[in-house]
Amino acid sequence: MLLNHCKPKIKVNSNKMSTHPSGSFDSFQIGDGMDRSERRQHQVLNRITGHHNFFTSNLQQSSFHGRNTSDWRTRNELLVVENNHSRKQQRGQPSCSYDGHLIWKIKNFQQRVDKLLSGELPALESEPCFTSRYGYKYCLRLHQYHREPQQRHCQYHHDKQDTELNLFFQLMRTEFDNILSWPFKMDVRCRLLNQCGDRTKDKCGQGFINWNENRMCFVKPEMTANLPCPYPLLLKLNALENEKFLMDDSIFIECKVKK
Repeated sequence: MLLNHCKPKIKVNSNKMSTHPSGSFDSFQIGDGMDRSERRQHQVLNRITGHHNFFTSNLQQSSFHGRNTSDWRTRNELLVVENNHSRKQQRGQPSCSYDGHLIWKIKNFQQRVDKLLSGELPALESEPCFTSRYGYKYCLRLHQYHREPQQRHCQYHHDKQDTELNLFFQLMRTEFDNILSWPFKMDVRCRLLNQCGDRTKDKCGQGFINWNENRMCFVKPEMTANLPCPYPLLLKLNALENEKFLMDDSIFIECKVKK
């Protein structure tokens, strides 16, 4: 009974303690009517709530900075992924050959030929190829072949199957042209590859390039490319599929350039 009687009684009014929206506590207000024990107890409680508010504030601040750091890392990671993706796309593009050997695969052949014959495309053009790492640069082109002079003004033949395409060889300008020998005098051999697997059935050119008549095609390029030179290889559309040159709507043309 004596101990209970001597134990200080602490009176805390609910209206003297409140919480902030952030969850921190207001300090206890010490009244003037409190005795020494009550004042001491309230001082201890104020210290406890003060430490609570301090650590709560620091925790919120650290979590805020952590979120910013995470966002910053996420943005950087996205940039890295985007750069890697663009590099992969560049690697996925048709790469140049540096040995003078080009195999040109023309996909969606029927659709592209229709655009060519209607005049929507001036020609079908291959990706470029180099004869060596710092050598000549060339590409192949397919143009509509006109047997009669009056047909040159006609953009589209109604009888598509009787149409023929002519292969052209074209030199292109490079940054190494000043250290190369001109005019171009390398041997050019082209053929249409048969897709039955038998190389003896490939269609080769009927003859060779006439260097004298087309000498302006093999001088040092002053513009992006020289005039294309006709190669003696004709592709007759009505024979491509029957003779296994056209399969899966694609054809293959091979070109080898050697000294």
